[in-house]
Amino acid sequence: MKKSTYEKSTHARSTHVSATCARLIGWALASAVGMAAATASAQTPTPAQAQAKTLRMAINNDLKVVDPLFSNTYVTRDFGYMNFDTLFSRDSKGEPKPQMVEKFTQSPDSKAWTFTLRPGLKFHDGQPVTSADVVATLQRWAKRATMGLLLADSGAEWKVVDGQTFALQLKEGMGQVPLILAAKTLFIVPERQAKAFPDAPIPEPVGSGPFVFKRDEWIPGNRMVFVRNAAYVPRSEPADGLAGGKRVKVERVEWRYMPDANTATSALKNGEVDIVNVVPPDYQASLRTDANIKLEQTGIWQPFMVANTLAPPFNNPKGRQALLYMVNQEEILAGMGFTPQPGKSLYCPAVFMCGGANETAAGSEPFRKQDFEKAKQLLKEAGYKGEKIVFLQPTDGTQSMAALIWIQYLKKAGLNLDVQVMDQSSVLARVYKKEGPAQGGWSLYLTASKNADVDTPLSNGWVLSSCKGSVVPGWPCDAKIDELRDAWIREADAGKRKQLVESLQRRIYEAPPYIPYGQYPAIFAARKEVRNTELFGMGIPVMWNIEK
Repeated sequence: MKKSTYEKSTHARSTHVSATCARLIGWALASAVGMAAATASAQTPTPAQAQAKTLRMAINNDLKVVDPLFSNTYVTRDFGYMNFDTLFSRDSKGEPKPQMVEKFTQSPDSKAWTFTLRPGLKFHDGQPVTSADVVATLQRWAKRATMGLLLADSGAEWKVVDGQTFALQLKEGMGQVPLILAAKTLFIVPERQAKAFPDAPIPEPVGSGPFVFKRDEWIPGNRMVFVRNAAYVPRSEPADGLAGGKRVKVERVEWRYMPDANTATSALKNGEVDIVNVVPPDYQASLRTDANIKLEQTGIWQPFMVANTLAPPFNNPKGRQALLYMVNQEEILAGMGFTPQPGKSLYCPAVFMCGGANETAAGSEPFRKQDFEKAKQLLKEAGYKGEKIVFLQPTDGTQSMAALIWIQYLKKAGLNLDVQVMDQSSVLARVYKKEGPAQGGWSLYLTASKNADVDTPLSNGWVLSSCKGSVVPGWPCDAKIDELRDAWIREADAGKRKQLVESLQRRIYEAPPYIPYGQYPAIFAARKEVRNTELFGMGIPVMWNIEK
């Protein structure tokens, strides 16, 4: 029998999900009973209905971690929005709006806050969501997430008031608490799980989101399956960005791991998948000529290089500045397949994205022109003496083309390069190893973030990286960046905030936490029968409100 494109691409992959030995036996038994009840309660469509109401999306990264607090990969973050719910979410304008929270109060000095949960919230095991669950989640989150650490630095104390109400007391006023609580790592889990796994990933986290993750159908390296949560009560407001009512209009969602763009686009043309979440530029032209397919933008990407700041020579800011002098943004982006519109340039000097509220060129002037002699000088001043530099080269994804150009830049600057080739998912797993090259670690890798993840000092993970507890790979630390960033977060005056952004960016160019090299549009493709995909504009492939 003839195999489909999807079957050919996945035939050799494992179909076994390993059981975790870290699971607590008592909790596991209780969880299993609860999840079985949740599965039974989901509405089961007929086979014909299931075929019509199943949405299939090809994704380019494999899900390896199901606890968003312990992974900064987009696939885990996207999984979080499917399986869990959030206290606040950002709308299409980037403003935080209540989600699980029904109402909240704020004292005049912004030190005292109270929050009341919406009625009727339930976890997938049927248990009600209470303020005790929220506070336990927040306390666990505050130990690891950068934004949680930021609140902790302001003396945050979380308290359960009653079953539906919880409170926050700060020693220093902070007016942007709702924006902080809209963080893309803050997903509410049951109190028992938050306390059972305070410093480790929850192996089978129970969510309360609009979809239920079918762990029994999960095949790592192949597919993830979600079904509609029949018990979920959406907000009454229209969906707007990640905020508003999450109304699920399909019965089942399948994410199919297809790292090869040719396989994914062929599956889309053949109707084997309905959506491809990332379409590289080389494949866009052929899809535009297909009458059954539409291409739309889902945000803007900022590509960048990350250096391991725990190992020489990049533990010295001059070593990281040397990387900035190697960059030719237009050349890299052209090599990746992106060409600017007539009369426009892809060059962007703004750390917090061009075209956004925090755009500025402050501090970028010395780096506008590529200068390898200056790069060599700075590497020497950083103490570089020809040691091995491990560069992790991805074989798939948009950054694979950028990697080829960066390899030439790094060699031209005189670095003793050890190029280690692997797929992008393996790169993203490897970079959490803190050791340097001499201990089997790494020096440099490439990645990219969507605009909503880098466009403010509060959302940009590498700028948020704090000397008091950095959690992003590369682990950058600069006391002056911490000082200016925290001042921006606490400042209420818009004019003063603009000045602080400029000062902050100047310091970022002096002690780079990461190395941006421009920006480019993020494009996804869908079959014409898939409707209401406007919410993809936030840069996250949300499956609610979509119809097929």
